[in-house]
Amino acid sequence: MPTHTTPKKKKCPQCGKISEFIQCSKCKAPQCYTCADVSVTEASALRKKNIKFECTTCCSNEGKKSKDTNDKTLIDVVTAIQQQVTALQATIEDMKNNSLVASTNLPSNSQSNDMDVVISEINERSKREKNVIIYDVKESESNEPDVRKSHDEKKVKELVTRLGLNPISIKSIIRLGKRENNSSGDRPMKLTLSNKGEAIAILKNSREKQIKSIKNDLTPLQRSKLKNLQSTLKDKQENGETGWSIKYLQGVPQLIKINAGTEKK
Repeated sequence: MPTHTTPKKKKCPQCGKISEFIQCSKCKAPQCYTCADVSVTEASALRKKNIKFECTTCCSNEGKKSKDTNDKTLIDVVTAIQQQVTALQATIEDMKNNSLVASTNLPSNSQSNDMDVVISEINERSKREKNVIIYDVKESESNEPDVRKSHDEKKVKELVTRLGLNPISIKSIIRLGKRENNSSGDRPMKLTLSNKGEAIAILKNSREKQIKSIKNDLTPLQRSKLKNLQSTLKDKQENGETGWSIKYLQGVPQLIKINAGTEKK
């Protein structure tokens, strides 16, 4: 005749009753089936399948700990977003104050939650800051890509030497636009340097040596701004106004009246 083992009994710390129990896998405290909210069958199944059981107290503490962790993580994320928004707003104001773009092209403070235009412009400028555009460099007439490449590399090397910047690290040289066999014009070259400092050095030395064929790699928005300045300058000159010129102040093109010091448009 089979022998039935009587389940062990312990005092439940929650209700104080001495009864059959299931042990918490975390705090190791016994809990009666009623307080644990499990049936005899469920308790037996948990033991047989070696499934861990956690008492209500441990579950509550774990939930609170998880909530505290999530709250802290959420606070960190919100703080980071606030810092990014503050930085972007500062960039917007800087762009407006320096006349980089017309204010109508930027979202107002009341629309600062929609930063797509500004972010796109910032990213585009960041991509171009290592580039310079070189105009009026004779293009090879060869149909062989390697020959044309060697020709352009030689021309750039000669120009860099003329600027007194040897050695300089060049990542790529690209002719802009589609190559036309019957075209009499030479396509501009986009020169990409290893870092922003080298691009600035080329632009600075070209201005000092009055080499006007080397320009910044401007974004469409910057080109539009420069075009507007050039149009305004032309109007002033046609109206007989003298002394006006487009000057770069901290890399920003502005219309300046030379004989009036810092007087601006």
